[in-house]
Amino acid sequence: MVKRLTQTDVKSLYQNLKNKSNEKDVESAWRDIFKKYFVDHNQDGMGSISSPLNVDGLIIENRIVFALRILLEFKDGTNLQEAYDRARITIQCIYYMKQFEEKGIQLPNVIIGADENQAIVLFAPNFYKYLQDKTIDWSIAPSQAYQKNPAMMGALVEDSNLSVFVYDLNAGRNGIQQRFTTIQNLFDEVNSLANFDPKTGEEFKVNVSESNLAVLFDDFVRITFKSLKESDKVLPVDMVNIFQQLLLGRNPDEYYQLPSDPNKLHLPGDKKISINGSDMNAFFKHFNRNLSIQEQDQLISISDRLIEDIARRRKGDYWTPTIWANKAVEVLDERLNNKWITKTKGLIHDWKKDCVVWDCAAGAKNLTRDYYFEHLYSSTIHQSELDLSKQYNLYPETNQAFQYDFLNDDVEALRIFKNMNIKSLDRDEIINYSKCFKIPEKLFMALIDDQPLVIYINPPFGTANSRAFSSEKAKEKRNMSKTEIRSLMLEKSMGRATQQLYAQFFYRIIETIDTFNLSNVILAAFSPYQFRVGGDYFGKFYKRFLRTLHPITGFLFSAGEFSDVSTDWGVTFSLYSNEDIFHASEDLQICNFEDNSISTIGTKEVRTVSEKNSLSNWIKEVQTEESMGDKLEARSYTALTSAINACEGLQVGAYYSNSFGYMYFIGNDVEHSDTAVSIFSSYFKSGHGININKKNLIRSVISFAIRRCADYKWFNGKDAFYMDDDISEKVLNDAQFIGDCLVMSLSQYRASYQSSLGVNSISANYPEIANGWFYYPNDIMEKLYGQVTVSDGLRAAFSKEYRRAMSAEDTPIAKLLRKMGMELSLQTNVNKSQEIYVDFLNESIFSPEAKQMLMEMNTLFNKTWKYRQLAIKSHPKWSLERYDAGFNQQYRVITQIMDDTEWVDNYKKAYMNLKKTIHDYSKNLKIMSREA
Repeated sequence: MVKRLTQTDVKSLYQNLKNKSNEKDVESAWRDIFKKYFVDHNQDGMGSISSPLNVDGLIIENRIVFALRILLEFKDGTNLQEAYDRARITIQCIYYMKQFEEKGIQLPNVIIGADENQAIVLFAPNFYKYLQDKTIDWSIAPSQAYQKNPAMMGALVEDSNLSVFVYDLNAGRNGIQQRFTTIQNLFDEVNSLANFDPKTGEEFKVNVSESNLAVLFDDFVRITFKSLKESDKVLPVDMVNIFQQLLLGRNPDEYYQLPSDPNKLHLPGDKKISINGSDMNAFFKHFNRNLSIQEQDQLISISDRLIEDIARRRKGDYWTPTIWANKAVEVLDERLNNKWITKTKGLIHDWKKDCVVWDCAAGAKNLTRDYYFEHLYSSTIHQSELDLSKQYNLYPETNQAFQYDFLNDDVEALRIFKNMNIKSLDRDEIINYSKCFKIPEKLFMALIDDQPLVIYINPPFGTANSRAFSSEKAKEKRNMSKTEIRSLMLEKSMGRATQQLYAQFFYRIIETIDTFNLSNVILAAFSPYQFRVGGDYFGKFYKRFLRTLHPITGFLFSAGEFSDVSTDWGVTFSLYSNEDIFHASEDLQICNFEDNSISTIGTKEVRTVSEKNSLSNWIKEVQTEESMGDKLEARSYTALTSAINACEGLQVGAYYSNSFGYMYFIGNDVEHSDTAVSIFSSYFKSGHGININKKNLIRSVISFAIRRCADYKWFNGKDAFYMDDDISEKVLNDAQFIGDCLVMSLSQYRASYQSSLGVNSISANYPEIANGWFYYPNDIMEKLYGQVTVSDGLRAAFSKEYRRAMSAEDTPIAKLLRKMGMELSLQTNVNKSQEIYVDFLNESIFSPEAKQMLMEMNTLFNKTWKYRQLAIKSHPKWSLERYDAGFNQQYRVITQIMDDTEWVDNYKKAYMNLKKTIHDYSKNLKIMSREA
């Protein structure tokens, strides 16, 4: 029987929502998964989906009893945690139901409202009462009801039937399993509402069990606490205790909402904390909490796991799923057994029996607990983990588990020992010296005797980077990497790699290998593959690593397979050796886990890129003090946080007098290309980028376009962009490619933030922002503004812009486009309105894809021009009175005011074609990796 819902379905939904560009994309993504579940995979084969009266979707099951009739409504940019946005969707659906009633269409019994992040399920009969209200103006279009019927919106905001559970795809652990569970629970609730009895009031509720308690706990924290800062005030043990006391209804005299303020929760000792009271109540109503005493005790028994999860998550520790531990053992068996010839033991028949195995980041022994070892050493920093896993790997007695801080213990002793002449010591002296170390004597002597050693670990992946955390968590993140090994790495100038805990583990390992002169070592480790990419972050570290160990084989899988981890990056399990018998290889199998099995979906080559040959370094090569000009004082310019949001000039970085834009440009990897590469007309508040001037303009737009056109997947996110002298010469002499990149830099809907902002957007005493990237000649804008008729209230603003256009010089971008062969003219169309027309000279260097995008950009201007006055009145902060308003400002008009789906569809086609052209060109030149 076909599964109604698979992880692949949920992955596809999540990716499509994440990559959406408008409301139609949101509708398409949700509609697809609802169709698969309720129509294509309907077990009775009785489902159908249609869009009567232009609704987003109506699903009907053609059964006599318990038949579902689901009305679908989707939005982009709403927040369904807010009652207003839930009411906005609901009022539109009520208006649709009125139209259904008038047309004789059977009313739905379930309403689904969803956006790109969240979804709600409503029992439609709860809202039938509005259909009988004769005071409502039913002539209003359903899509406009939230704007034109404020009285009804007010009633809905107060309607208790809208206090429902919000399904959040991005909540909590943010992994595929949680998203799958979220969607399955949503569908289960929908199915249950077909059986809902309004007379008894029996509603669907999710059963609480040991298997879903961790997910419930994450949702509880997210929903209950007003902010990240508020939740940080509560210790992990107290957080778990509050959750379980409220869930099970124990000690109601100590744990309760204050009658005078339901947004305050009373705790023992008369302590009070701030909460979201109504949201918390809606959360608990969603679950069946009628548990037996035995079931309650089972839930309480895993409190330690929840407490540990909070602490571990803040430190970056992740337990290894069993199926991936098994896959790792398969790789070790295949590469080592009956193939590894060692100097001290000869041929290894079974590495688990013949070798010393040390898991120096053992945690709860997830890597080793299901296998038999004869010389296993398990160490971990947490004594509680040893207590938790004491029943594993007990036999034979040669196995030993011990508490050991691998990044701090014995570091100084190792340093001293490394400088000693070990060969001059007799065995008794060495045994006596081993007592200076915390590691067991047997392990120490195994290292002395150079016994074949397999270091088998899943080290923590935590970093000291704190930008994504609240202040308390950020402090904890910074402190966790301050270790003795980090100090040693800093002495050796290992750079920013010292912030990564797994890099510290690897450094300690190679130092141990070198200190004891070990000749038969296999490092078998889970880690991000980023350290092998090199660059300014890991370049020095990986170069040092390769002096001792080299990679020989491995596989790559999504980090989402770990609990608590995002799915957006890859984890490798790789083997590294210090013996020539194993040839070096940077190839990895790309593996996927679905339907309880692992499959190989491809291969990837991990390419090391030096800082010198990085794309990020290439842009900066032409920067000189002369080309940049003088550093500007903070109050002499206005900074930006987005295309339309201005702020005070900051001293986080620097903005220079010759700059006419700024490119936010983090890193040199594919992952950040999707979120941290943008162009602005002024300095970007957070810095982390490049001042753009005439000297580096071409390199800037090329770099922007290449990074923005990479296809980001979890298995290529850490891949680096490469640029050497030969490639540089080719791209800088390819006029058509430069033209493609320039056009992409002006038209990327999520990153081309060049804008012009006036007084409505900028604080007093700060300068307005002119758009140095405006692509039309000023003489055309002067004519257009000189001839336009506007209302009295806007005449002064348009007059100001007319004078500004008349006195300004064309931007470097407008001049460059003209030089490349684009001609623009202002003409009167058939409707006797003024429009800008685009033409291309015969010698134009633009590709067909670039020409098509330029045509769509021009269509955007012409279509939105007639809506400028409306946009100025409804959204003054957008600064649409400015003659040089950029692509992003115009894009807001056509998508949020006009809702012109025809233009959006044409733009998306042009965008994808241009993106593919740039992507393929860059990939062929090997600027991008093979998998990017």
